[in-house]
Amino acid sequence: KSVALRHVALDLLNKARKSRSNSTILTVYINLRDLKRSENQPIDRELILNYVLFSLNPKNDQNARIFLDNEFQRGLRDGTWLFLFDSFDEIPDVLSSREVNSANSIVRKYADAISDFLHGMNQCRGIVASRYFHGPGHVDWIRFNIMALKVERQIQLIKRAEINVEQKQILIGHLASARPEIQTMITNPLFLSMVIRHVGSGKEFPEDSFTVFKSYADDRFNV
Repeated sequence: KSVALRHVALDLLNKARKSRSNSTILTVYINLRDLKRSENQPIDRELILNYVLFSLNPKNDQNARIFLDNEFQRGLRDGTWLFLFDSFDEIPDVLSSREVNSANSIVRKYADAISDFLHGMNQCRGIVASRYFHGPGHVDWIRFNIMALKVERQIQLIKRAEINVEQKQILIGHLASARPEIQTMITNPLFLSMVIRHVGSGKEFPEDSFTVFKSYADDRFNV
């Protein structure tokens, strides 16, 4: 989900850079993982607003501050910001919450706060990415699900990988004959990328997921 959101952000920002219209939509990626609050601080639109502003200018750069002072509220009012909120289920309060479905649960309060921030006097749109558990399920928003990669997509990803032809043939040949554990996990593009990296480094096709994770960790530590 994070990769998908960042891809959307970069794609839309590249289009906005080429536009000459004052009403061009500007995309803002906000990772909610670091959204912390004091014990007595209410969970409301002000909390979200302040966190968004901090995320846009974490080092309090003067030029960024001047731009935000001049343009941020106008963009909220005119709807020229598109907010991509990632990691809703990883907000510290949400992670530690035991209540999910009650009307006063932390999950609902954060979902309502984001909804209030986007709407009300503002006209902005937003996307909230979350795993199903601890996700903002009660809010009546349009939902998109990240689907598992079908075999055709797995092959397409392998063919685009920067490995040699023989290694691509090895990977494609093992898609149907791999152990059930591997077959299930390679429907995830991140895990399949790790398998591609494993085989691309000269190793044999993995027998289990542990081999893949160990290979990835070893490569990262040796960089």
